[in-house]
Amino acid sequence: MTAWSREVEGPYPDYRRVLPEPGGNRLRVDREVMLVLLKRPYRHVPMTKDNLRLGFVLIEVNDTAPSARLTGPVGVDADEPIEPADYVGEPMKVLFAIERLMALLEHLPNQVVNLHPTGQLGPMVVEPDWPRTGYRFYIMPIRQD
Repeated sequence: MTAWSREVEGPYPDYRRVLPEPGGNRLRVDREVMLVLLKRPYRHVPMTKDNLRLGFVLIEVNDTAPSARLTGPVGVDADEPIEPADYVGEPMKVLFAIERLMALLEHLPNQVVNLHPTGQLGPMVVEPDWPRTGYRFYIMPIRQD
């Protein structure tokens, strides 16, 4: 067997130009509180034949109070406020795959995290609150029609 490879010619692309910076929208939440909020109704979403759970969470934030609502193909619905939480920014609604959001939150070492939604279709930037590690995580939303 023969394998060929080719060296990339020229400078490597600057990934910082592609990935968004945290904008003016920031939801500061306790990681454990958010996980409990997501896990409670998620266990009622049935498994598909492929061993997947197709649950979605709609995070709605505004200047009065942030809330989360679990939605899915089977009509599981649970409106719950995200408390304690602090939101600064413009009102928006963003839909995420609940399993992906839970996996991200479960692996963060910090107790408090900052979620920076960039819009309905833009990635959400997730950063540990303290200590500032320099790490950023990105999660893509699901398009709502």
